[in-house]
Amino acid sequence: YFFVFIDRGLERLTVPIIATDNEKAGNMAVRHLLETDCRRVYILTEGRFSSGAGRVRGARHALQKAGSLFDASSVRHSDFYDDAAGYAMTCELLAERRARNEHDPFSLFCISGGIARGSYIALKEAGLQIPSDVMIVGFDAEFAAYLDPPLTAVYQPLYEMGKVAVESAVAALQTGRAPQSVRLKPELIVRSSSDPRSGYCPAKTLRENDVLLLEV
Repeated sequence: YFFVFIDRGLERLTVPIIATDNEKAGNMAVRHLLETDCRRVYILTEGRFSSGAGRVRGARHALQKAGSLFDASSVRHSDFYDDAAGYAMTCELLAERRARNEHDPFSLFCISGGIARGSYIALKEAGLQIPSDVMIVGFDAEFAAYLDPPLTAVYQPLYEMGKVAVESAVAALQTGRAPQSVRLKPELIVRSSSDPRSGYCPAKTLRENDVLLLEV
């Protein structure tokens, strides 16, 4: 029997994984935030899945390479990656910043679309403006173009992931050789949550609006 995992692996289990290069994805997201406007970056993540851990590693490397602040408070963890988790982590972060009398602009990298959506709600309840007070980059958010303002997000090639996984499994059955892990290239689509100059307008089509940045 051969096994091929898609997107996530399991700790202490060596199995071929067909996934996005999550470290590169996290690195791309945070590099974009730093290049757009140098400010403190926080990472909102969940602590259960290998994909999220990879995105955090990539984000950490980008911050460290840029000489930006990275400490224990830079990463906020939840057991989930949905709207409620994003809302709770953002509320906690805002409360800590108020307690320290910190009112300078900052940035968020949310490792899922749900986390980003919940973060939007918390920020708007606090009266903060996106992107002037807080810049945000999310991940794989199918609704990203219709948030207010539209959300910059990193995307996985989901169709290609499934296709490569099936092809790898079929090839393994035909040849008797175990499949190899494959890392696919992520894409960053810039919208107004991180760059007010993007000129994104939801009334137009995605193809007309989106600025697609491919990792070379």
